[in-house]
Amino acid sequence: MADELMRVGLQRLQDRFLKAVEAGHQLQCCLIEWSAMDGAPQGDPPGFSGKNPVKWATGVYRMQGVICDQTGLPTFSDTLTYDLNGKPITNSEGQPYAIDRGAIRAIYLYGTHEMLHSLKPILGDAGHLLASIPPATFPIAIPRVTLRTDDVMRRWLYLLFDLAWANIGGSPLRVSEDKSAWYENTSVALDTVRLFRGPNKPTGFGAEENLLSHIPDPPPWYSTIADVAQSSVYALDILLTLPPQPMPYDPTILEALQQLTSGTPEAANGNGKSASPRAAETKPSEVNGGAGSASAKSEDGKPARHERGRPVDTDIKEDKRIYEAWKTGQYKRQSDCDVALGLSAGKTYAACEWHRHRLTRRRKNHRTK
Repeated sequence: MADELMRVGLQRLQDRFLKAVEAGHQLQCCLIEWSAMDGAPQGDPPGFSGKNPVKWATGVYRMQGVICDQTGLPTFSDTLTYDLNGKPITNSEGQPYAIDRGAIRAIYLYGTHEMLHSLKPILGDAGHLLASIPPATFPIAIPRVTLRTDDVMRRWLYLLFDLAWANIGGSPLRVSEDKSAWYENTSVALDTVRLFRGPNKPTGFGAEENLLSHIPDPPPWYSTIADVAQSSVYALDILLTLPPQPMPYDPTILEALQQLTSGTPEAANGNGKSASPRAAETKPSEVNGGAGSASAKSEDGKPARHERGRPVDTDIKEDKRIYEAWKTGQYKRQSDCDVALGLSAGKTYAACEWHRHRLTRRRKNHRTK
């Protein structure tokens, strides 16, 4: 019933966008993004200098925080970053976390006030409806920060760009200008900038190298959609037609890694290593506290002696990794951490409780020595 009701809502929304297209209500949209730790970019992107938008809005898209890899575990850097209290941001072993610089986004709409007046309520309703769609039902992985955007109109516009950047086969939904950095009146593909600043920089940039050297690091970038109403029709075709795909990871993770390392996730960890794999590599003996199974025998055939105390019920290393992933602050709820790490429901809570108890016991034992 709920699925059918959602489909009816999407179809009615598409009908309203189609009427706006037939009426010739065309709005162009330009999205600009820059690091939350830097100031706003200087100057307008090429082609927009002197143009007056009928509406614009700026807001935080992605908060600053610890960068996690595709499995949801924190990554590390050789460079220390400090919080507002001057305390280094590290794990319990003193390893510096790799920090996402965050992102600010500005949306500019170009057209007439009549077109904006016609489309604004439809865009708002689209954003409201989007909030009720479960993330797992989207045909591609959509960044969670897109779906959690407070402003309903910007929420829908961000989704349009996410779907357009995906270049989904069979759909005409595309951006008119892909992600591009710029300097004065010249733009260059964002991928080219990241390649130019990467560790394996190729040769042959030629005259473009002078342009690339003037672009800030990390680079502000922009992208455009030529017709918001028509693109919304195509986007609703995708949502109504394509089957849902499981979201293996939040694509924002990769975007943050690229921002930090010019497209080389390995460099984010300094030594090329991300957080250690989870329990997949844990030996059976380690699960039982390193003493082997109950039926284990010594070399002379006699039953092996176990260490004193109650056997460990959970994987100590696994609990520690889950605890540190949760403590990064990357996840709003522990259930989000469960999903990101591919854990069963409630696993994050249980692992954190076990690890906290172990830390408490360790501190008590240290004080009694």
